[in-house]
Amino acid sequence: MSKIVATEWRSSGAQAIGIVLCLDGITKKYKAYIGVAQGLDEKTDSQGIKDWGTKLSFKEAKAFFSFPEFTEEEYD
Repeated sequence: MSKIVATEWRSSGAQAIGIVLCLDGITKKYKAYIGVAQGLDEKTDSQGIKDWGTKLSFKEAKAFFSFPEFTEEEYD
């Protein structure tokens, strides 16, 4: 089970784009996903992006998240 540890939001006016950083409870590695928010609430939108969003590469994730610090070895 992955836990969301950080979120970033961008808006293009009508829709919001969310980027979520997750920490996998089993592997202890980070994963990041990007997706369109449904406009419900932050928690529900974050969960939806985690479940259905597009996975980001390590470099893409680092461009959005400087904290918490994680290395390429800690990223899945």
